[in-house]
Amino acid sequence: MIQTFSQKIGILILGLILNCYISINAMEPAMKHFWLKDKHNIQLITSEQIDMNQVSLLDSKGKKIPFQILRQTVTKVDLQLKDDLTVSPWYKVLYKGSELISTPHYEYLNKYFHYTGPLGVSKKDDQYTFHMWSPSAHRVELVVYENYSETVLKRIDMIPGERGHFAINLPEIFKGKSYLYHVHYGALVNKALDPYAKVMEAFNPKNTATTGRGVIEYLPEPKPRLALANMASQTDFVGYEVHVRDFSVSNNGGGTYDDFVDKLTHIQDLGVTHIQFMPLQNFYTVVEEDRSWQGSDAPKNDINYNWGYDPQNYFTPEGHFSKDASDPLLRVREVKKMVSEVHKKNIGAILDVVYNHLYAEDTLEKAAPGSYMRRNENGHISFKSGAGASLESRNLMTRRLIIDSLLWWKNYYGFDGFRFDLMGFTDIDTMREVRRALGTDTVLYGEAWEFTDLPVDQATTKSRIPDELNISAFNDTSRDSYTGHMEGKGFVQGISYELPKVRAGIVAGYQKFPTRGGVVSQDQYHLFAKSPVQALNYLTIHDGFTLWDKINLSWKGTVEARQRLFRQAFAMLMTSQGRVVLHGGVEIGRTKPLSPNDPNPNRAHTSGAVDPENGVSYFHENSYRSPDVTNAVDWSRKSLFQKEFIYLKKLIELRRKVPALRFEKGENLSKGLTFIGGGKIHWPPSDSAGFKSFKEPGLDHLEIEFINGPSSVFGTTWYLAGEVHPKGVGGDGKNPKNNPFAVRFDQSGRGKVTLNKSDLSKLDLTTWSDPIGLQFKLVSPAGSWTTVPGAYSTMGNNTIHPLSISKNKKVVLDLSQLNHEAGKQNGNTEAFIAYRLDNTLETSSIGSPLPYKELIVVHNGEQKTKTLVLNELNSKDWKLILDSENIDFNGLTQSENKLAEGRLEVAAGASAILVKIQ
Repeated sequence: MIQTFSQKIGILILGLILNCYISINAMEPAMKHFWLKDKHNIQLITSEQIDMNQVSLLDSKGKKIPFQILRQTVTKVDLQLKDDLTVSPWYKVLYKGSELISTPHYEYLNKYFHYTGPLGVSKKDDQYTFHMWSPSAHRVELVVYENYSETVLKRIDMIPGERGHFAINLPEIFKGKSYLYHVHYGALVNKALDPYAKVMEAFNPKNTATTGRGVIEYLPEPKPRLALANMASQTDFVGYEVHVRDFSVSNNGGGTYDDFVDKLTHIQDLGVTHIQFMPLQNFYTVVEEDRSWQGSDAPKNDINYNWGYDPQNYFTPEGHFSKDASDPLLRVREVKKMVSEVHKKNIGAILDVVYNHLYAEDTLEKAAPGSYMRRNENGHISFKSGAGASLESRNLMTRRLIIDSLLWWKNYYGFDGFRFDLMGFTDIDTMREVRRALGTDTVLYGEAWEFTDLPVDQATTKSRIPDELNISAFNDTSRDSYTGHMEGKGFVQGISYELPKVRAGIVAGYQKFPTRGGVVSQDQYHLFAKSPVQALNYLTIHDGFTLWDKINLSWKGTVEARQRLFRQAFAMLMTSQGRVVLHGGVEIGRTKPLSPNDPNPNRAHTSGAVDPENGVSYFHENSYRSPDVTNAVDWSRKSLFQKEFIYLKKLIELRRKVPALRFEKGENLSKGLTFIGGGKIHWPPSDSAGFKSFKEPGLDHLEIEFINGPSSVFGTTWYLAGEVHPKGVGGDGKNPKNNPFAVRFDQSGRGKVTLNKSDLSKLDLTTWSDPIGLQFKLVSPAGSWTTVPGAYSTMGNNTIHPLSISKNKKVVLDLSQLNHEAGKQNGNTEAFIAYRLDNTLETSSIGSPLPYKELIVVHNGEQKTKTLVLNELNSKDWKLILDSENIDFNGLTQSENKLAEGRLEVAAGASAILVKIQ
């Protein structure tokens, strides 16, 4: 029942306390922020020691409120109030003529404004009921408009209820009309989109006077549903990432949900378990009704395309993929149909969700000022993700928004799982509640980089995923070591010093896997998983170069030679433990050529190895708003990559029919996978001092020497940009113009810099992901991003791990080696890996399992034939089922690899799988 204003006046007054961060006068630097922590506790953030005798706390009528000081430091003052704050709409502090208004802390909101009732639009008989949560508002109006106009049909005050809730009824005659909330707080009135709108008008971001508007329709609450059960085990997952428009658009049309359905046969034929849809929740930066082809002649600064990582509303589907965005219910039907058609192919549907940020923070700030967004200790909204304003997932109402929308997409639209963008910005407790709400049948995974604006112990990152969450993390260890970081080289291009990382990828980063003296990386960033399911291995995904472009950029050779590396990369990925995800179109050599009208041409790259394609020699690694000519999948390439398509298809089938290629239990992985032969990297280096941290007492300085700098750096000065700079210096990029870490190169390409004890104590190791290693690059001039030629790939850097520091407290970095890590040298071993798999430990399989008792997998990254010597090998007991040309589950009749008594010869740049039949 909707309660009256008089019944809830007390709650309303308390709600008015929450007016958020409004600067009334120019504020002196001494007073930075005024946190409302509780009804009797407040906190002042200061930039210097302040005289509390000159501080006054007042209510909105100017009445002074008595307080006592609990604690005071140079930057913080905690105050306790004699009376609870329950009598004033907002509070302010005065100090030396400046005023500062209170901002609610999320803990305050959780304690007094956690609302559990209905939100959004409900319907009973011929009445619609609108439910809105806005604790900082003293008045909320529901305003109904004639569709696509500013003509107001109805304006009515909503009735305030408990804990910031407002509600109102409207008759059914307003069905199909658009609506907004006009939210009043202080002297301001904001037009706000309903955060729980499940149907919306077509949106046009070019109309700056228009806020996204909901449409008055009632979509019935669905019953809870189970996700599609099409996997033999949790590690049977093979995902396939798609962007609806990319897959079906051409200069003749397409690009819709319905058009995408026409491509399902291709994906079904490949044999994946799930399709991972890039964001379909309504996003901000495209004109939804304009589906025209975005060619190379589209205006450079007006390209109507986006990946969708710019969310506006979490319940409504995106209209840009609809055949008619002006029909608000059509997109709803289209998405339901698309997911249904996916399920008919026995494929699951994963939705890529973006709960770490909003494109425009005022989308939720206007609806509930000061309530949904994460703020730093100074009260400013956090933008650390670099993609938009962070959502405060620790706020229970933000957490509820996340979970309610996930349940909506699962139960109403039928999605079987979710991929979380920048999951490190979402706290662990929220992810626990997500798992609890969605159930154990829902697939969950995300980007868990060591990158967050949360306290490190609260962030859902690679190193801190609780085992019980059953959530996978994108494993950049496999990505970077198998085929190289960005346009750099990896194992398949012959880089041997990545062997320990490659093996860590093969064992799904499983923490308890026996490291056996350096065979597998001992770095906790690479061995992060508490179970195999926590690792999601991949080669490429939407951001970063496509696999074909990566190989084109890093390998000089014929198309056929590159395709051979391509197939070996597939073989390495599909014989790795854990889960797997593919970039849509990889199987047909997808490429992203730079268009002359691209708005971000600096994100496209070339190299001396590149063979131009259709006259283009620059390829894009971050095409989030590039035109269709860059992003659209070119289906004519399928005939050119038919061999690669079939090869990957058979690899997927092999993986799904051989449990040993995807052990579900960690103990079986440790017992059932054994690396064969040497190929050890001497790690830590023989002269290591054994430091485990840069803060150890014995490390009183660190000398960093650079060698083999190119002639262009002779006699010049360069500067360290990166994690050498303390928190707060150089921003998130860590590249200040006033840079004390200078390296002067001599005429032989040598230079050095020394970090003292104080420098080492202030290293900011979590800024660029790896929480243990120190990462940086050389730039010149200071503050620019011009790096030493040939020393770094795009977004690459040098890395120093504490164990690489020698006994004389020195490391050497070789600038002739791309992205060199201290202590690691290429050439001291060979790019050759072999391992044995026991296929009797687990039995899960899709269809009839293959009758293999044991497997031996070999990957030869060298450009010469390599021989594996094992006395037991013979053609009687063992069959060769895979090389880099063909796969035959019954055994290859001809192969470039040669099996003889006691030995297996593996061709240059080839993989091999031997099987022993039960």
